[in-house]
Amino acid sequence: MAYRENQPFNDNMLRPCPVLDNPGRLTAIVNKTGVTSTDAVAPEKAEDFADKCVDRANAWAPVAEKLWKCNGKYSECQTCDEIKKQ
Repeated sequence: MAYRENQPFNDNMLRPCPVLDNPGRLTAIVNKTGVTSTDAVAPEKAEDFADKCVDRANAWAPVAEKLWKCNGKYSECQTCDEIKKQ
C-alpha cells in the first residue's frame, strides 16, 4: 500500500522508478514500513541497493527533464534539437 500511496514518484513520467530514477524514494518507503529483504542467500539493505543506482539516476535526470519539457506541450521548447546536439 505504501508503494501505491507514493506514486507518482515525480512529475516526469520518463522517471517513474523509485530506485533507478528517484534515489531515496524506495528507501524511504522501506524504512517507513519496516520491510526487510527476503533473499535468504544474500540479503541486502534497501539503502545499499539504492546506492548502486545513484550515479545512473543522476546521469539520466537532466536528459529526462529535457525530453519531458520538449514533448510539445511546453511553450519553451517546440523541438528537441538542443538535446540532439549534446
